[in-house]
Amino acid sequence: MMKRKISCAICLLWSSVIYAQDFTHTTEIAPVSTDGYHKILLSPELLGMANSNLSDLRIYDEAGVQQPYFIQRESARSSHQEFRAYEIIEREHEEDSTSYLIFKNNPQESIHEVHIIVENTEVKKRARLSGSHDQKDWFAIKNDYLLQAMHSTDHTTDSNVLRFPLSNYPYFKLEIDDNLKDPIHVLKVGYYATEVKQGLSTRFDFPIKSQLDSANHSYITLAMPREVYLENLHVNIKGAEYYSRDARIFILKNTKNNGDKTGYTLHQIGRTAFNSSSENSINIGSTQARECLIQIDNKDNQPLQVEQVTASFLNQYAIAKLSPDHSYLIKFGDQNLYAPIYDLATFKDQIPSDLALAHLSPIHHISGNSPTAQKSVSLFENIYLIWSIIGLVGVVLALVSIKMIKEMGNKA
Repeated sequence: MMKRKISCAICLLWSSVIYAQDFTHTTEIAPVSTDGYHKILLSPELLGMANSNLSDLRIYDEAGVQQPYFIQRESARSSHQEFRAYEIIEREHEEDSTSYLIFKNNPQESIHEVHIIVENTEVKKRARLSGSHDQKDWFAIKNDYLLQAMHSTDHTTDSNVLRFPLSNYPYFKLEIDDNLKDPIHVLKVGYYATEVKQGLSTRFDFPIKSQLDSANHSYITLAMPREVYLENLHVNIKGAEYYSRDARIFILKNTKNNGDKTGYTLHQIGRTAFNSSSENSINIGSTQARECLIQIDNKDNQPLQVEQVTASFLNQYAIAKLSPDHSYLIKFGDQNLYAPIYDLATFKDQIPSDLALAHLSPIHHISGNSPTAQKSVSLFENIYLIWSIIGLVGVVLALVSIKMIKEMGNKA
């Protein structure tokens, strides 16, 4: 009988966990056209209302089955090297003679090195480089290069660099001594360029609610309909032709005092100087806010007029496998949820970087006891109820132990 009571109590707590509705908001993922992994662009509203570490984010299909994902964030900037080949306009080889090739320096730039891509070889060759303005008269740049050890253990080609005094000839000739030997196979001549790419970002208006100009200071209040996520503020100012003003940025958070009256507190999140010769962009770090306050110190100057404020942040994505045959939604807003642990996170380096983009619909508040919301919370994600179950089981076991001890005493 006692065991049955324990089982009933555990089942009751289990059911209360499984059917608890803790998510507060949901948004649908727009239908996709292809099968495979997609980058789901997270909106400023979702990032603003979800937990700061996105631990409450869950993706479900139309059957309520949870879909694994991982979060990816754009880098502020990234760089990679790209080989850019010069045009080889002439190439010549005669048996037991000197091989040469002529390449064009286009666009004509001052250069001090070139890379030659050759098929793997173990031979040693002597070479020289010359330059020309008209391909008729050639002028020495550097003699007696020694080309050797031109092979790779990982690829069938190798890259060698030839350095020389800074030159801007439109034409260069590379001559290689091949007397009594077969030539080496030069595939390309060029250079490595470093390309820097800025990370993609989301930008949106942060409406100006009011501007109050008091003695020596201006106070600009910004307000959104709901919490949003931002990392930068960009302020468009008009007024004086030349200005340089110190400014501080605050976020306003709603609070309730002992009388249950709603108020707000100010938290400084940034400091800058607005200047007529700058773009007036402020990095405030990762911030969730609904209202912001900009305080400008005018000193003895006339107030400036803030015309427009926009916010921005580096894009964040949820990477998940989606299908056009299914519909998906995202739920969030449970502050007690731990971040999910999916096998997919172990293999994220194997997911291609060039993925199709998926977008979100407007966010909706979850009301009442919606059936879909009841499936959303796992027992193992609510630490408080886990400890409640452990505590209840401990109490029941203690009562059982006491009863058993009493019964043993009576038998004795």
